Amino acid sequence: MMRYAVTFRVMRHLPATGSGNGVILPRRHTFPGLFFFGIILFGIGPVLLFSRMALATSMSGTSPDAFSVLARAMRATLHQTYTAHQEILFASGPSGGQWTRVVADVARDGRRSRMTYRFPPSVADLIVADTGKVVWQSQPSCHLFLGRKSPSGGGEAELSLLHRNYRCRLKERTRLNGFLCDRVAVMPRFAPGPWRICWIERVHQTVLRTEEYDAAGCRQYLSTLTAVRFVSSLPRPLFSLKPPSGTTVQTASAVSEMSFARAWAASGRIGRSPCWLPRGWVLLHCTPILRPGGGEALRLRFGDGLKNLSVFQEALSSALPPLPIQQKMLREQLGSYGQQAWVMEGGGIRVTVVGDATLPAETGREMLRSLLPVTEHSLCHALARDFGPSAAAQGAALRRQGWDYEEIAARLLLRRSSDHLQEKARGWVVSILTAPKTR
Repeated sequence: MMRYAVTFRVMRHLPATGSGNGVILPRRHTFPGLFFFGIILFGIGPVLLFSRMALATSMSGTSPDAFSVLARAMRATLHQTYTAHQEILFASGPSGGQWTRVVADVARDGRRSRMTYRFPPSVADLIVADTGKVVWQSQPSCHLFLGRKSPSGGGEAELSLLHRNYRCRLKERTRLNGFLCDRVAVMPRFAPGPWRICWIERVHQTVLRTEEYDAAGCRQYLSTLTAVRFVSSLPRPLFSLKPPSGTTVQTASAVSEMSFARAWAASGRIGRSPCWLPRGWVLLHCTPILRPGGGEALRLRFGDGLKNLSVFQEALSSALPPLPIQQKMLREQLGSYGQQAWVMEGGGIRVTVVGDATLPAETGREMLRSLLPVTEHSLCHALARDFGPSAAAQGAALRRQGWDYEEIAARLLLRRSSDHLQEKARGWVVSILTAPKTR
């Protein structure tokens, strides 16, 4: 398998005094594996990229003023043109007692955007360009481009999900870098959990600052735009990112389906469905990811309208690094970016769960357990949720014969949707049903 040495440089804040000032030291991280680099970029993308929360104009039981402010800001995102400097601080390290600082140059023109993340002393360690149709992520030092479809954002299903799980409150106005801003707090409706405050500039409705806190009220993330300059237009070539000669290009097409059955059929790749999800969480999309040297992994992304978890599933093979090594590398590398990771093997697959540091660790561990080989009862529960009540009875009988979720799901898809399955999907389904059973 082709391997690359992937290097991130971050500016590490040592534990700071009460003034908030810490000593900044450069730290270099190196780890192998093209697919591992994909996990890092797909995992930390939501942390580095400036957050765009999809919000609506009304939500029962909350302040209408807060939602009108947020709705204007989210609609304005599609029409704003500006350049700015972005500074991101997030808690990192084993216990979140350190801070990592990332700076970026930002350019936005409606749906198009470009972020150049700078990790001194290098010039540009990470570049992200969104053409409005495709998002390209590049780290020049490892000669790799990752491409994915631009997020649609703002869909009714996503809005409904946020409405169901969060409340918004309008806080006092304040000034930030000379701009008068409304402050909106986004709070969980149910058990204590992560929450967020947004500073929204009143003239252009631009989100200038975002703070995120964990359930205990400790700040874990801060993003601020400074040196904001609003302009009438920006050159279109600014948002084009072309791979240099010798660069490996990898594309991933996200299938935005909240139904597992439709996601499996549309992606042509059946993954393992969790038999448990946190309250209010749903499947957002699935993404088949090509592995160097052949084969595919699958990324499932779950969320509750504000927070997200990514789940990577891949078949066990000799090309994968040993489990203890991958656990150690993920824990160290993602911890430096305010992320957590949980890894486990079972039933012939390796499962990696990635989430940010504000999520309870038990949420990630429980998600991991729910994706490993399951009892007949929990498997039937998942099948009934994903394929309807009648699937549970079929699944119980097949489970007693040694069938697992993927195999039963493949059989159901082939029987119910054979006329609608694309050739790629049909071929994958058939390969699952004809593969020798190892259980």
